[in-house]
Amino acid sequence: TMSVLLLEEDFLIYNLSALAQVMREFAITLMQQEEMDYGAAAWSKFLDTVDPFSQRGNVNFVFRGYVAYMLAFIAGVYIYGYDFTLAATIALILSRFTGSALERNLGRMQGVVLGLVLPAIAFYHLPTCSGGFGTAIFIAIILIFEGTCLY
Repeated sequence: TMSVLLLEEDFLIYNLSALAQVMREFAITLMQQEEMDYGAAAWSKFLDTVDPFSQRGNVNFVFRGYVAYMLAFIAGVYIYGYDFTLAATIALILSRFTGSALERNLGRMQGVVLGLVLPAIAFYHLPTCSGGFGTAIFIAIILIFEGTCLY
């Protein structure tokens, strides 16, 4: 019989041997495949990633997003003392559509503000979590908040 102290080592060795078997089978599969022109394949994949930028609307969206992110990043670093919240909010609110998306963006902003303010208010009014009762209330509030926001 095997000692209880050796069970972990035995399990590790078993997993390592299973990994080695999978790697061996993968290497055999690679050796059986035909030679491929990796330069042409890489160039084709690169063109696939650049292709969406050939349309004017995509370039406009990328430029607007880049400017918004960079301004938010610079403001977060130099004005707010290395705070990423502004850039993260811009990332959530930025969308491809312009003009009529104002209502949707205001709804997103409302969600961001409520998501930041409500937990802070609830945390401020909670008793300390040193006892079981405070911890239970804290967990209940988190579950209620998550349940209402997710569903």
